[in-house]
Amino acid sequence: MAYERKEKKPVESAIITTEIVKKIQEKENLGLPLKLHERLWLGKTNVGVRKKGIKFAMTPEEIEEYVRCRLSVYYFAEHYCKIKLEDGTVNQMRLRDYQKDILKLYTENRYSILMASRQIGKCVDYNSIIKVMDSKTNETYNICIGRLYYELLKEKRRLTFLENIKLILYKILEIID
Repeated sequence: MAYERKEKKPVESAIITTEIVKKIQEKENLGLPLKLHERLWLGKTNVGVRKKGIKFAMTPEEIEEYVRCRLSVYYFAEHYCKIKLEDGTVNQMRLRDYQKDILKLYTENRYSILMASRQIGKCVDYNSIIKVMDSKTNETYNICIGRLYYELLKEKRRLTFLENIKLILYKILEIID
């Protein structure tokens, strides 16, 4: 009995690049079946999260971006972290000052614990917009906290020159936003 050798098919590259990922995503979007080696993601709900053991070759631009993210947690958070808004849309995260302080604490002190409740006004500052109702007219309107503070203060006493300037600036801020 003669042994017949089968010709081997060329093996697909075990190293994934951005170009290969884009081709696989296009194939997936078209509804075409994927080969076993093309199934990169960890399940159907975790698209973008690669399975373990997949090697990825980065381009020089990707390496540069990786280094930026590695050097600055603020850069990483503001460019790659997303947040779900009240209306259900997902947007890029913009760090507030208190969040930057917390990240700084964590990066400088490895064994830190943050004891803070949710929804206690950590992010409230003078230019935060709130909805208020006028008790005399029962009308509701949006106003920034800084302007509301100085408007209420103006009812109790005469504002100083500096307080009047601040009030004007908060009014301008509301127009800009």
